[in-house]
Amino acid sequence: MTKMPPAIVFLLFSVALLAAIPPSTAEIKSLVISDDARPMILFEKFGFTHTGHVTVSVSSVSVVSTSSDPNPDPSRLGFFLLSEESLLQVLLEMQQNARFCVLDSHYVTHLFTFRDLSPPPNSRFNHSYPVTSPNEYSLFFANCVPETKVSMAVRTEMYNKDPNGSKDYLPAGATQLPSLYSFFFLCYVAFLGYWSYTCWTNKRVVHRIHLLMAGLLLIKSLNLICAVRGGSSLINPGKSPPSK
Repeated sequence: MTKMPPAIVFLLFSVALLAAIPPSTAEIKSLVISDDARPMILFEKFGFTHTGHVTVSVSSVSVVSTSSDPNPDPSRLGFFLLSEESLLQVLLEMQQNARFCVLDSHYVTHLFTFRDLSPPPNSRFNHSYPVTSPNEYSLFFANCVPETKVSMAVRTEMYNKDPNGSKDYLPAGATQLPSLYSFFFLCYVAFLGYWSYTCWTNKRVVHRIHLLMAGLLLIKSLNLICAVRGGSSLINPGKSPPSK
C-alpha cells in the first residue's frame, strides 16, 4: 500500500480539527465599565442593511457624583447611534456650544437613557432596536453630567437579518466573505494535494524548496479556513480602559 504524504495527513488532521470548532459570533461584545468619567465612550462600528438590529443590555448600573448634587439627571446619560455623515454635524454643534449634550442632537439615533433603567439596586435595561436607515453606524454612550463616574456591565449585539429570519453578524458588504474564503480554501487544498502527490511520485529529485512551497500552500489554506471559521471578530469580553 502506498503511504500517504505527511503534508496531506497533516492537512486532513488540521481541517478536521478546525471543522470541530464552532463558528465564532461576530459583533457580540461584553465589557465592564468601572468608575468611568469620560463624556463619550465608543463601543463599536457596524454596517447595517435595511434589516439591521442593535441590542444593548446594561446591568449593575451605578452613577457616582463627585459634585454637590448627589442625584444626577438620568436622562443626561444614555446610548445612541451615530452615522459617518452625521459626525461632522454633531462636532459642529459641540464646537458652537461648550455645554451641548450630544443626546440633544437631532443628528443622532437615540436608543435609551438611564431614565429607562429598572429601579435600583438591580438597575438594568435590555432592548433591541431596528435600524431602518441602512448605513454604517457607531454605537456610543454619552455622559452629559459633569463630575460623575459610571459603572456598568454592557453587552452589545449588532446584526442584519437574512430573508429566512436568521441573524447575520457580518456587516453589510462582508456577508459574501465566508463563501469567498471557502472557495479559495478548496483551491489551495487542491493545489496542495496535487503538489504533494507530485513531490511524492518524484521524491528522488525533491529538494527543500519543493517542501517549502508545500508548506506555504498549507499555511495559506489554514489561514483561509481560520478566516471562514472566525467570521469577522470573536466575542470580545473585557474591561474598558481606565479613564484619565
